[in-house]
Amino acid sequence: MDHNQRFGQAFVREVQEWITAVSQDRHTGSTAWDGYAAACVCDAGVKALEVDGEVAVEMMPKPAFYA
Repeated sequence: MDHNQRFGQAFVREVQEWITAVSQDRHTGSTAWDGYAAACVCDAGVKALEVDGEVAVEMMPKPAFYA
């Protein structure tokens, strides 16, 4: 089973949800905060590999804008 067979329907559903949200003037999906959080997790992962152990994910407090 390839990537398209495994995830094809999920991708179509995700895109359709986005199209529906846009047509209703709503936001759906990820935000800049989500991207920041993902980058923090990646940074911690790299540090964990370097020290061969656990490393805490460090993030600034989430701004109220994203609440």
